[in-house]
Amino acid sequence: MKRLVIGALLILSFMVIVGCQNTTTSTPNQTTTLLTTLAPITTDVSTTADPTTITPTTVVPTTLIPSTMTSTTLLPTTMAPTTLLPTTLPTTSPTTTALVVTESVETYLAGTLDEFSIYKYETNVPGPTFFIIGGIHGNERAGWMAGLQMRQYPFERGVVYVLPVANKRAATAEPPVRYVSGLSDLNRAFPGNASGTTTQKLAHVIFQAIASCEPDIVLDLHESRFSYDSGGLGDSIILHLPRYSLYLDSLLYEFNHMAFMADKQPFTNLNAPPTGSINKEFSDRYNIPVFTIETNRNTPNNTIESEINPLEDRIEQQLAFIKLFLDTFELS
Repeated sequence: MKRLVIGALLILSFMVIVGCQNTTTSTPNQTTTLLTTLAPITTDVSTTADPTTITPTTVVPTTLIPSTMTSTTLLPTTMAPTTLLPTTLPTTSPTTTALVVTESVETYLAGTLDEFSIYKYETNVPGPTFFIIGGIHGNERAGWMAGLQMRQYPFERGVVYVLPVANKRAATAEPPVRYVSGLSDLNRAFPGNASGTTTQKLAHVIFQAIASCEPDIVLDLHESRFSYDSGGLGDSIILHLPRYSLYLDSLLYEFNHMAFMADKQPFTNLNAPPTGSINKEFSDRYNIPVFTIETNRNTPNNTIESEINPLEDRIEQQLAFIKLFLDTFELS
């Protein structure tokens, strides 16, 4: 029992010493609060022999006051707002080239009764080369009158040659005739002959002049006495080269659905131009499509006076077809 008491006293003394060391070594810079409380220990020892009273030792609790650190408040960093404006790329407008049309004229057989002129309209826009010929037959007025109006046409692409009146003698006769007396049918004389008859010589010059222009397409403006369903060629377009048939069919469809055609005979496609015609001979020699536009005079007596279909309507049809070709024809 005495050993137990002595041991307890030793432990108690050790704890007091440790507490004193903690008190002297604590610094106000510690960040952790350590509170150690030693409760009084009372030891009651009872013996029958020489009782010894041990006065309990009270250990004053040692309190470690927490160190006070200067608190640092980290304010949020405020960055000046940066507004990212959308990048605007400079807009580049497509370069637009102003349309330029240059007109020139060349006259053939000058000073003769068969004198004719070819007008050239050359644009700065790429496109096919067209050749338009009217007035091979003088009494087919809608054809050569449309040809004359083409001299004021607003051409927009390619190169366009216009021979408005090929048969001047016949067109200026009073009244206009298919061909003048003593001569022959010009549209049966192509390709012509430089040493032949007057008609053959004219045909030769016209044929060579057209070839020298190197056209991609030829439009041949004609008229007929009657419609195709009444024994004539009127209300049709004649084509010799079959590879352009689909193109012509689409063109006819568009033409026949125009407003001014609502109460008129629809146009159709014919494919048998006669030998000696500009259509057959030029197509055969140069493999170039020739489209012969045949409006319908509807003239029982084959005279201007007996024409039933109004001239202005026929000219309108000729011009509408020419415009369609100028707008839609492309090199194949």
